[in-house]
Amino acid sequence: MYPPPAFTNEGLKEQPYPPGFIIQPPPPPYYTPPGPMPTQTPAPTMVISTQPYVVAMPQRPYRDYMVLSMATLLLFCWPLGIAAVMYSSKTRDALRRGDPLMAAQYSHTAWIINIVGMVIGSLGHAAWIIYVIYFYSTRGGYHIQLYG
Repeated sequence: MYPPPAFTNEGLKEQPYPPGFIIQPPPPPYYTPPGPMPTQTPAPTMVISTQPYVVAMPQRPYRDYMVLSMATLLLFCWPLGIAAVMYSSKTRDALRRGDPLMAAQYSHTAWIINIVGMVIGSLGHAAWIIYVIYFYSTRGGYHIQLYG
């Protein structure tokens, strides 16, 4: 619980250089001749331009939900399925163009349209099944009268 002792420089001594280490002498001071500087012609101006660095960052691949859009189109709700297929196609186009912002937006829109289409289609199928069961149960069943 006591604080550690303070650090002091007592007992430290200069360490010798390792064997084989060559001590370099300091560089000589620059010589400047006395008197005025001679005039020199200016060096030609040279412009060096460098290209910016291009860093390839891995992008999160955005799904286009094309298979889900086709299933929504064929099995659940065809008007919303058509819209979902259109947004799935736009997602693919944006990915090919290299536009991740629009690809993300189109992908999210296609996902929402697919979910809404599947919910509406499922409710429609369930309502139709309930209607058919109710209709045939109240009419006494389905009877075909072939002959009079």
